[in-house]
Amino acid sequence: MKQLPILVVAVFALWNSDSISGQKTTALSFEVATVRISPGGFPTYTGGPGSGRDPERLTVRNYSLKYLLSRAFNLKMFQIAGPGWIDTMKYDINAKVPSGTSREQVPEMFKSLLIERLNLQTHYEKREFTVYNLVVADKGPKLELVKPASDVHTYLTFGPRPGGGVKAVSGGVDMPLLARVLETQFFDDAVVADKTGLDGAYKFTLEFAPIGGAMLKAATVTTPEDLAFPSIFTALPEQLGLKLEKGKIMLDVLVIDRGEKTPVEN
Repeated sequence: MKQLPILVVAVFALWNSDSISGQKTTALSFEVATVRISPGGFPTYTGGPGSGRDPERLTVRNYSLKYLLSRAFNLKMFQIAGPGWIDTMKYDINAKVPSGTSREQVPEMFKSLLIERLNLQTHYEKREFTVYNLVVADKGPKLELVKPASDVHTYLTFGPRPGGGVKAVSGGVDMPLLARVLETQFFDDAVVADKTGLDGAYKFTLEFAPIGGAMLKAATVTTPEDLAFPSIFTALPEQLGLKLEKGKIMLDVLVIDRGEKTPVEN
């Protein structure tokens, strides 16, 4: 049976943006930047504001255009549509960030850079997607509230369990963060929304079968033992007193109408 690697979900914001500006470029831009087709290698993102290391220099290696656009426009990967090459073409970016730039301003700079160098033409449209609302189960939550706030140690770790299961341990996670983690780990093309109404951070332990999304990619279920653990849909109400209710949601989709695979001269 394939052994699960230990996964740690780090709590951080990468290119976080609260606004979507469509195709229109803004006044924000890098001082100097190069965009090139990547020769390959492991995807990396280093430096930049808030990194604590080289805040005025950003280095991005081997990321697809779809990924870069999703980060720059603050959209999920499935909210980016266009020709197949936006998934397959990978790019390297080196950028000099103006002194005093905040982390929240970086996405606007990437929008301007990508639209300009790849001659992108885009539009928005609404499309229907699946949403899983995280709610409190009928018998109430089974969570330990962390008090006081100074005692909160925000982390969520995933590790293997004998028999093919996964054990998640929270050191103080709030419900919006739990919803985001569930979305990232289990659903490639759906949204998880926090509808619990629970405030504060909570400690908990959750054990489940690694079926779905990134979890399925981390460990393939191959033996009857692997099925001894409940799915996430069963584990949440039994162990945490929470549940996922399936519904539909209309979301913005950024459609790439046309663009150039090869960046214009830097």
